Amino acid sequence: MATKIVTKNSSTASAVPTASDLVQGELAVNVADKRLFTEDNAGAIVELGTNPSTIDINAGTIDGTTIGASSASTGAFTTLTATGAFTSRGIDDNADATAITIDSSENVGIGTGSPAKTLEVNAGTNTEMRIGTTTNGSLQLGHFSNGAFIGTDSGTPAAADLVRFGTGGSERLRIDASGNLIKAGGVIKGERGTAAAPPYTFSDDTDTGMFNISNADLGFSVGGTERMRIDSSGNLLVGTSSVSAGLSSGKFVVGFAGNIANGIKVYDSYASAATNNAVVFIRGSSEVGSITTTTSATAYNTSSDQRLKENIADADDAGSKIDAIQVRKYDWKADGSHQDYGMIAQELQAVAPEAVSGDADSEEMMGVDYSKLVPMMLKEIQSLRNRVAQLEE
Repeated sequence: MATKIVTKNSSTASAVPTASDLVQGELAVNVADKRLFTEDNAGAIVELGTNPSTIDINAGTIDGTTIGASSASTGAFTTLTATGAFTSRGIDDNADATAITIDSSENVGIGTGSPAKTLEVNAGTNTEMRIGTTTNGSLQLGHFSNGAFIGTDSGTPAAADLVRFGTGGSERLRIDASGNLIKAGGVIKGERGTAAAPPYTFSDDTDTGMFNISNADLGFSVGGTERMRIDSSGNLLVGTSSVSAGLSSGKFVVGFAGNIANGIKVYDSYASAATNNAVVFIRGSSEVGSITTTTSATAYNTSSDQRLKENIADADDAGSKIDAIQVRKYDWKADGSHQDYGMIAQELQAVAPEAVSGDADSEEMMGVDYSKLVPMMLKEIQSLRNRVAQLEE
């Protein structure tokens, strides 16, 4: 049998129908207040909709879920009483105290009833948060009794066990599973620091490390004292901060106190009697000399291979040059020491320039390599022997 719905209406504000105005199933609409009424099976007028300021539901079921029970039930809704747990889609609370607080400033607190920040998580001495899962990799944030921690969870698979940092949607820096710090392009910057407090140092030796002396000088300190630097010209300076006045510059400079330690010490750990190269000198692409050692001697070698020479012929008589060389005696200005036999670089340069280094017009001191005179003297000895042999005939 068809059911006929009868509606009645009123345009008077606040008007409510009485039991005599309706019969069971009929609807009354107050079009002024936008309220809807009907009469139930007990003959009482009830209002439909959300206009009432309160709705009290303390019994019955909704969608198969008990209302007003003292313990939680499954379904779309369960009890909302003070003594029961609350369960809805996405939220499960079986705690016996307040778990989440949103204060009047809209700060959210988890584990605290008075959050001081937009989000504050507080679980006491050891507080941990996990973002992600151990299956696909997770980020762990926490604060423990020994300090703060940011990293991957111990259960994170190796492929995802790294922490990445980025800006503008791109990765800029990462810490991999082995603890290596990897920079994706760009630079890693630190403070300039000092020899006593270098910015690049070690956890248990904070006054040993690397620091920036000036805009173009890099320093290395040990025990809070500078021991080495690379200057703006690319020179490596050990035990000194600059080349002393009056000395020529060099790419490798060692400063030392000779009464305390050696300047440069070359150590060959190979104990065989073979001859080994301690130092090799290269000019361009050719080897031009070396310092070699055996177990008992050191040799200073100058290139003399036939393959390096051309126009080879017997040398001229050296007598006139030997006679022109002035052998002097003199005192050294630096320490007053006396030398009985020696030569003056400026005087020797006119006779045997190959044995002299430097320029007389330069502020740098000139030098003499006496070994370069040996072939000349040997030639003269041969000549003398030849003359003596002729006289003996």
